[in-house]
Amino acid sequence: MNGILKKIRQRFNGYGVIVGVVIVMMVGTLLNGESFLTINNISNVGRQATIRGLLACGMALVIMSGSIDLSVSTLFAFSGFLSLYFSNYSAVLAFVIPMAVAAGVGFINATLIVKAGFHPWIVTIASQLGIQGILLMMTRGDTYKAVHISPGFATFGKIIFFRYISIYLVIFILTFVVFAVLLKKRSAFRNIYAVGGNEEAATMMGINVYKTRLLAHMLCSMLACLAGILLVSRTEAAYPLAGTSYEMYAIAACALGGIYLTGGRGKIMGAFAGAWILGFLNNIFNMQSYVNPLWEQVVTGLLLIIVVFSQSANAKQIFKNIKKSTSRVSV
Repeated sequence: MNGILKKIRQRFNGYGVIVGVVIVMMVGTLLNGESFLTINNISNVGRQATIRGLLACGMALVIMSGSIDLSVSTLFAFSGFLSLYFSNYSAVLAFVIPMAVAAGVGFINATLIVKAGFHPWIVTIASQLGIQGILLMMTRGDTYKAVHISPGFATFGKIIFFRYISIYLVIFILTFVVFAVLLKKRSAFRNIYAVGGNEEAATMMGINVYKTRLLAHMLCSMLACLAGILLVSRTEAAYPLAGTSYEMYAIAACALGGIYLTGGRGKIMGAFAGAWILGFLNNIFNMQSYVNPLWEQVVTGLLLIIVVFSQSANAKQIFKNIKKSTSRVSV
């Protein structure tokens, strides 16, 4: 029996998250019928998954580097506000200023974590609270709407290709494809795995831990900023509490996508698939009428427990195999 289970696990190794997406889609079809698999509905799920998915992409880079960033949710809302505010003057400023601010936040986070030696949870929670406080003071807690929004900026978030493919989805897919290639081809990005897997060993190999984590944190912040820009470009309104708990959904998407929260292992496309799983789950619970939609959070939590337990069991098995091979060599 154990041999059969081992063969099944080997067969689907690396494809479990794809199987997860297919299963969620099958469940959605069973509960909601043909209306679930319509082009309109899939397009809507893609648009919703994009926002959290971009945050998940950045979060994946940080987690794989052995760190974490809990400030992305408030940075997402703050970037949206900055983008909408500067859209009163120029569409270019609406992109450049928020991106520069987001890069600065990522720089500060990485510097405090690596150079000062502070724990990433403490640093990024402090960033989260600080950014949220600044945003609430600037907006006075009210939804902000631009008075003279740039036409080019307002049009950008509403671009649709072939009637159903939004600019959201195009950017979402391109972002993950680009980072998947970079993580495979570029040494600066491959170093993320080395640093996340074993920081001490990476240092001995001559890898600059600070530059590697700096790259991961800055990209994470900038992707959160991009998500905020996309949202306000479509809605033309910035809500100061937008994105609440999105950092947890980003972490959940990474975990569901097979990215180990201990760092050093996982694939960026796993976060992409994880974002789709969460998007489909949200869509399923909103469409069905059998149970309270609030059960979505319970189901998501249970899935996370199962995935993390599986990761832990797999890590222990790998450790046992290494220990066995080492003992054989010593003998």
